[in-house]
Amino acid sequence: LLPPAMRVSWPDWRSLAARARIRRLPKEQDLRRAFPFILDGFLLRAWFPFLFLGMGTIMVLYVGVDFSQLADEIQRHKVSMRTVAAYYLFSLPQIAYDYILPLAALIATALSLTALERNRELSALKSLGISWQRVGATFMISVLAFGGILFLIGETYLPLSNRKMLEVRRT
Repeated sequence: LLPPAMRVSWPDWRSLAARARIRRLPKEQDLRRAFPFILDGFLLRAWFPFLFLGMGTIMVLYVGVDFSQLADEIQRHKVSMRTVAAYYLFSLPQIAYDYILPLAALIATALSLTALERNRELSALKSLGISWQRVGATFMISVLAFGGILFLIGETYLPLSNRKMLEVRRT
C-alpha cells in the first residue's frame, strides 16, 4: 500500500532501533561527582538574573539622579548631548566599580535566597541533607570571583576610562 520509496524492510528497522537506543543511566559515582556542579548551577541560575536586574536598575537610578543634578550646569554652559553622553559613557565604569556592582551583588544574593526560600527550594535542599554552609559557599565563591573580576577591571580598564572621562569633562 505504501509507495516503494516509503517501504522499509526488516533490516532497516533493526538499524533504526540500534540508533534509537535509550542512553544508559549514569552510575551512582558519576552522579555524586556531578551533583555539586548541578547544585552550583541551579543556585547561580537563580542569582544571575537578580544580579543583572540590580545592575541595570541601580545604573539607571544613578545616572538619572546625577543628570538631574547636573542639568542646570549643562544648560548654562550649553554642552551638547553628545558630550554629555560621552561623559557618562566614560564615567560609568568608575561608577559601576564604586557603587553599582558591589550593591548589585549584595541585592542579588539577598533576592535569590529569598526567591529560593519562597518556593521552598532551600527547604528541599535542607531535607536532602545539604547544609546551609554548602548553599552559602556557592554564593561566597561567586561573589569572590566577582570581586576578582572587579579588581582586574579596576587595575586595567578604569585608569584609561577615567583619563578619557576627565578629557571629556575639560572640553
